[in-house]
Amino acid sequence: MQMETNPGVMRRISWLVFGGLFTVVLVTTAATSVVSERKLRRTYDIAASGIAPTTDSLSVLRGSLLARDLDCDGCHGEDFSGAVSFAAFGVGQVIAPNLTVAGDLTDAQWELAIRFGLKRNGEGMIGMPSRSYYYLTDADVAALIGYFRNLEPVADALPETRLGPLGRLGLALGWFDVEPELVDRDLPRDASAAAPPEAYGKYVGMTNCGACHGTGGGQAAEGSSNRLIPESYSDDELLLFLRSAAQAMRWVHRFTETGGWR
Repeated sequence: MQMETNPGVMRRISWLVFGGLFTVVLVTTAATSVVSERKLRRTYDIAASGIAPTTDSLSVLRGSLLARDLDCDGCHGEDFSGAVSFAAFGVGQVIAPNLTVAGDLTDAQWELAIRFGLKRNGEGMIGMPSRSYYYLTDADVAALIGYFRNLEPVADALPETRLGPLGRLGLALGWFDVEPELVDRDLPRDASAAAPPEAYGKYVGMTNCGACHGTGGGQAAEGSSNRLIPESYSDDELLLFLRSAAQAMRWVHRFTETGGWR
């Protein structure tokens, strides 16, 4: 016996299903917006180390080399006047700000931005690789600040960093995070540019490569492709790999046979 379907009943069921799905989407969107906004607006109370920028000619030269070797120009632009460092439909856009007009930042704000990914108002940045820069020595941070303070101002008309629906969903679910959450502030900074080649090589690796390949006790990047296994290469092969990768990625790392840039 074939049952007849009442069109009115089917319409009501369809509307109930549609209304239920719409409610789920609405609630999920609202929850995502609240959680992501809370993460974006959270402020961090982190004490600076009291670094004073070094502005003698050798220190400024050192800062200029570090700025290139650490790939600051890769995000902030060739002249450090800022750029769109990431953009994807639905995800949003990340803007690396203009460093040439940041002269009003205090020394402490410069240090907190470099080492911890903090904005001047204490909120966390997105995309700043402070999980690696945290390990920079005081002398190298001082040289960087001194160099950036000496840049000629360049005008810009940059948009603001913003997250789209997918970006906010990713932030809410922890697929990525604001930079202060990715910096392991409990790890010591005991490396020195005056260390033996092996220790200095580790310093270069932590400050240059850690944001993608991980920093040991810090947050590692996702994906097995980011896990470099040096034992798989001979010394010559590893050096060739580093230099060719640096060239392919526009980096200007001055890898030397003694462990890193000098």
